Amino acid sequence: MTVPLVCIDPGHGGLDPGASGNGLVEKEVVLDLALRIRDHLLAQYDVQVMMTRETDIYVSLADRCRLANEAGADYFHSVHCNAFDDPAAEGYEDYIHTSLSDTSRTAQIRDAVHAEIMGFLAPYGVQDRGKKKADFYVLRRTVMSAVLTENLFLTNAQDAALPRQSEFRDQLAAAHARGIARALGLQPKSGGTGTPILGPAQVSTEQARTWARKRGATAEFVGLADLYWRLAPERGGVRPEVAFSQAAKETGFGHFGGTVKPGWHNPAGLKTFRGGADDDPAAYQKFPSWEAGVTAHLDHLALYAGAPGYPRKDTPDERHLPSRFGVTRTVEGLGGRDRWAPTPDYGVSIVRDYLASLMVTQAEPEDEVVRLREQVEELKAALARSEVARMAAEEAARLCRERLRQIVDLARESV
Repeated sequence: MTVPLVCIDPGHGGLDPGASGNGLVEKEVVLDLALRIRDHLLAQYDVQVMMTRETDIYVSLADRCRLANEAGADYFHSVHCNAFDDPAAEGYEDYIHTSLSDTSRTAQIRDAVHAEIMGFLAPYGVQDRGKKKADFYVLRRTVMSAVLTENLFLTNAQDAALPRQSEFRDQLAAAHARGIARALGLQPKSGGTGTPILGPAQVSTEQARTWARKRGATAEFVGLADLYWRLAPERGGVRPEVAFSQAAKETGFGHFGGTVKPGWHNPAGLKTFRGGADDDPAAYQKFPSWEAGVTAHLDHLALYAGAPGYPRKDTPDERHLPSRFGVTRTVEGLGGRDRWAPTPDYGVSIVRDYLASLMVTQAEPEDEVVRLREQVEELKAALARSEVARMAAEEAARLCRERLRQIVDLARESV
């Protein structure tokens, strides 16, 4: 089967800056966005990608069309930002050529792209300006299906604040890539090795508790194993041992010690919708219970792994973004640029330093007995504290009675 060729066209460049506003220049924003779209497509799908420019150079409209036409591209995707004299103008819109009907193949491609992009932008409050038509040169002179996207108004303060963030640009690029992939029917990359995120449990709850206790986990963290193994089958079918291993890494086996606090019930360091710096307490989600936090963690992993039925609405995870769907099906793929964590070996570390030892841990026959003994010792300690308090109270009462007798005796002697 022939692998499709997609041409990504970052608008403007070189001596042509394009639009500008609020400290942003269109040629710079769209080049960065276009390169990220390319990277997402190449990383996830069987596709070829060409660019009309990869650096800050000027390429004429005629040359852009010529490059795509001569290469035999199957689809032309032009990336722009908007601007207007009225700073109140805002939102996203895209275009196909005026000669095309709403039922044409190009219109169908545009519909898929538009739906994906607005599905990502809508939660940010971005206005949907609609699916439009225009006689733009690159739409008229390309021989393949072509769509031109206008990604927010740089002249609008609220719109412009969004692409200032690198993470936002990457998620927007992922939405573009997903729209293109769905519209063109691109196939996910096949083959490859790694540790699957989804699947039935390969470790028992008893093994997990034994492993955590041997690694010095807090009693509270050991108890989370019950939640992970109970909830995982109904939250995307995430392997509970994978999530539990990641939680061990993120929380230091329940000891925390970083910005995230135990009382936030956040076992995976999940951030809020707006996010923020790693050392900013306000950047992290705070859940009402461990069950809510574990559920959010499992949902986030299921979303990354592309679990059926995801993204889902009934999740406590407020960062449950459609752009994260199907980013990686393996634990190793959780690390890297704009993934769960930026460190390339983040996922590798979960497998190497946590999951590997968990998988070979044998549940101790006395595991339950040990837990009961620990509870008994805690009760004994509580009773001992109560007994000490009782004895102290009795002694205080005795002293009071003795003092009262002394006072009565003194009163009698003085009469």
